[in-house]
Amino acid sequence: MNNHNPIALAISSLQEKWKTATNNQDYQLIRWLIKKEDQNIFNGFIKLESTTHGSLEETFIVLFTPFVEAHNYAYFLIKDWLELFASEIPKGGVSPWDDYSSFKDRLEELSPKEHHQEDNNWLLAALLKSFKKYRSKNNKLVFGLLPYAVANEKDYINWVEKMLALLPKNVALMLLDDLDNEKYQRLCSKELKERITVSAAKCFDTQNIYQQLATAGNPDDPQVAFRKCVFKMGESAKKGNKQGVDEWGEKALTCTQGCGDKLLWASAHLVYAGFLFGFKSTEKIHQLFDKGMNIMHPMLASPDTKLSASGLLGQLYAYKAAYLSIAGDHKESIAWFEKQADLYVQHQQENLSMGAFQNALLVASKHHSSKVSEIAEKAFPIGYALDDEVLRGLGFSVIAYHYLKICREEEKNDIESRMAHLYGDDWKRSAKKNFAVAAEEYVL
Repeated sequence: MNNHNPIALAISSLQEKWKTATNNQDYQLIRWLIKKEDQNIFNGFIKLESTTHGSLEETFIVLFTPFVEAHNYAYFLIKDWLELFASEIPKGGVSPWDDYSSFKDRLEELSPKEHHQEDNNWLLAALLKSFKKYRSKNNKLVFGLLPYAVANEKDYINWVEKMLALLPKNVALMLLDDLDNEKYQRLCSKELKERITVSAAKCFDTQNIYQQLATAGNPDDPQVAFRKCVFKMGESAKKGNKQGVDEWGEKALTCTQGCGDKLLWASAHLVYAGFLFGFKSTEKIHQLFDKGMNIMHPMLASPDTKLSASGLLGQLYAYKAAYLSIAGDHKESIAWFEKQADLYVQHQQENLSMGAFQNALLVASKHHSSKVSEIAEKAFPIGYALDDEVLRGLGFSVIAYHYLKICREEEKNDIESRMAHLYGDDWKRSAKKNFAVAAEEYVL
């Protein structure tokens, strides 16, 4: 490992923390305490340890499957695990797992419905035992649960407790908890020695790491100078120092304007405006967004620049829409999210338009319900035309769920069948629940 690379040093620090905490411990559960801003570096550490390049003796498997409901979590974990393994086979280097086909067949006999909950939990335990034998004969298998969303924390804790009772020998679960807002401490009672909490506090300074990486190089290079301005704006915003944000924001505009790179210049307007969100500098924010858009519009006419220009212009639309929603102008917010979607469709980036439509739906459902059907009717045919593999990663089920309320009766069976194929038989309940619990955070 390169000891001069700040990320490598951070990962090395996490590895040492792990070794110290687990040394001579027969553990069944590891709970990491990580600050939110440190999670990307932690993910880098865990991704490294999930490959042959990791230095820890344990074998790591990590899934980010969202926890929506307790009764189907095991089902979707198994499904994601088998799909992940299948995706590795064409790349080569994966030895045959004799039980793979058997688990695939057994999962097809089950479903994510509530009456299969116990069977799914037992099947997950059996899969862990089999994979331990296949991949980690002499070392502990660590199964990392890092769901990118948890709909109900109490249900998640109860599910983990039940799963711990089913774990095979030499298999452990690994969870991630927020150092500043612990949610799963109940799982790690001091009386239970087989459950360990590891804190990453003071292991590394994420802000400093990113600043070192971003500002390395020639200080006269506009890219390097711009990155320095970004970090200085971030530091000022964190301290509530609007004057500092303005000072470094203006420097960012100046150092990018003269470099000839219009994408970089427009990006400076976008970033500067973003750092002003917390200060509610409405007039200045809209001025910056509008100037950034004006820089981008002429670039749409050139075949050489229209793809990158439409991407950045879409981001400017999205941030303007998000700020309008924050400022309480929800009707205009929806209009700008739809404008973003229209831009992506116009430039053959239909997959990106789905995120914009979902954002419009989110604002409409909370503040302008009469617009929901109109947005769903507009978005659905655009998304439905995409390939299955593309749709699986787009959260299209939310759009389909709303479209089914207004579509023709003869369309419903085909749509429901395809959605069940893509997202499972329980897709409607999951879509409804995910949308209901969604915070007002946008796919920007």
